[in-house]
Amino acid sequence: TRRDRYAKKIQGVLPGSFMATDTVPSLVREIDFGGRYAKWVSSLWQMENDYMGGPFVSYTFYDGTLKRLVTLEGFVYGPGEKKSPYLRELEAVMDTYSPAAIKPKVKGDAFLQPPLPQVCNL
Repeated sequence: TRRDRYAKKIQGVLPGSFMATDTVPSLVREIDFGGRYAKWVSSLWQMENDYMGGPFVSYTFYDGTLKRLVTLEGFVYGPGEKKSPYLRELEAVMDTYSPAAIKPKVKGDAFLQPPLPQVCNL
């Protein structure tokens, strides 16, 4: 899947381990995300060649300001803990999305990177 192409870049601790979407069916909904048509997906991820996994949630939509398709994704790893409070917090953080917060600003020939969003420790 498209998600797995990007998830493979998330490496695990063990050599050759990487993130992948689990084979369980995903929940998919069409939603309004800040005035934009979006797809909301919730499913499970797992670490290939390792023993990790958990739930994830993502939003995919077209951002007219950036003129590109944007996917925001959050995933949880918490063995033995309830995951739903963490997923709700991730969704709350993603709901604050603003293209101005990620669009790099150009000053002369140098790109100035925007500040990283502040996220509380869970």
